[in-house]
Amino acid sequence: MSTKRNLALKFLLAGMVSGLLCWLGGLLAPEHSLLIKIFPGVIFGVVLYLVGRHEGLAPQRPHGLTCAIIVATSVLSWRAAVDIGYMHGRPLPMLAAGALGALVLALGLMWAWHWRRGMAVALCAIVATGALVAQAVQWLWDTYPTMDEVVEVSVLFVGWQALVMLAIALSVPTALREHR
Repeated sequence: MSTKRNLALKFLLAGMVSGLLCWLGGLLAPEHSLLIKIFPGVIFGVVLYLVGRHEGLAPQRPHGLTCAIIVATSVLSWRAAVDIGYMHGRPLPMLAAGALGALVLALGLMWAWHWRRGMAVALCAIVATGALVAQAVQWLWDTYPTMDEVVEVSVLFVGWQALVMLAIALSVPTALREHR
């Protein structure tokens, strides 16, 4: 397996690629279509699965099952962030959305990758990162109210996905190495 630094760089870059793909897909998909409701979760989940598989983080079982778990929880993460966290997370809806999305995602990774030890620290790091990045994006939007909506969405997707992937790389591999 790669060193922690190389792993972090790979996950960070994978998150940036995923964020860009989600943003570009959102520009092309009809606004209220089923595609837009699941597309970001599917893309993020597939990219996360691929980088995790490349780095040997998945347990020894059929890869299709691991992929399905990660993609399904990634879609659930996206929908929970938007439909629950953002819609009901007053007074800080972006903080709530980022935290809830990261929580659902982290729980899915625990199931998919069979985490056994070191989960609490990893869970806290991933959830805190998701919450803080989403809130920081909101503060950026508030600071620059004339920012184009297309740029706003790109900052959210790329920033959140890249930094949550980085949090995963910095916390999860330690937990996974302990039981391998």
